[in-house]
Amino acid sequence: MMLALFGAVLGVLDGSGWFPGGEIPINQTGLTESEIGQMKSVGGSDAGDPGGMVASAWAGWNIVLIMITAMYRVLWIWDIIVDVFAAGLPAGSADTLAVMGVAGIIQIGIWMIYGVGLLQLIRKTPITYMQ
Repeated sequence: MMLALFGAVLGVLDGSGWFPGGEIPINQTGLTESEIGQMKSVGGSDAGDPGGMVASAWAGWNIVLIMITAMYRVLWIWDIIVDVFAAGLPAGSADTLAVMGVAGIIQIGIWMIYGVGLLQLIRKTPITYMQ
């Protein structure tokens, strides 16, 4: 339910035209063209070919490293929020500081959600019994 509502709100915001740009260019995601090429090139080799198996294993390892980098960007979203919403604002202005403050609050909220989820996994209990 929460994911559906989140997707609906983001769809409304994206379609509203309030924010310039629409799609985030690939260079702003932090993934390079070579990383995306590595992700696309996994597989396609003969399973009986030892060279192909090594190449596939190496490509798989590179994808794991890319996914770890992408997960870091999910856990640390403060930079992305500031880059998107404070673009074009002077560095020390009140608006930039306000965006940084809101981004910090969102970042702390995300960490709290992950922390409660991790605590639930460790204690093996749902949140209803953690009052």
